[in-house]
Amino acid sequence: MTAMILAEKETEPSQVPQGFRSVPNFQKASQTSQASQALDEVLTAAMEREVEKRMTTAAEFGRKLRDIQILLGLQPTDLEIPE
Repeated sequence: MTAMILAEKETEPSQVPQGFRSVPNFQKASQTSQASQALDEVLTAAMEREVEKRMTTAAEFGRKLRDIQILLGLQPTDLEIPE
């Protein structure tokens, strides 16, 4: 029986959410760990008290979130930016 690692936790194949592709355990754990760290950094920057340390636009914030989706191997959400 093979198990997959999701969020650095062993999970039976039947418990893996549909949005996650079957990837070797070490690769999925590494991607999840990197994505978790990246998300923490993006959200920390977005909530920074000092305005100068925050992202300058919502579009920049959206692009950083899309990068995390890509890191996880997910289809990135369309980013519609009105002009």
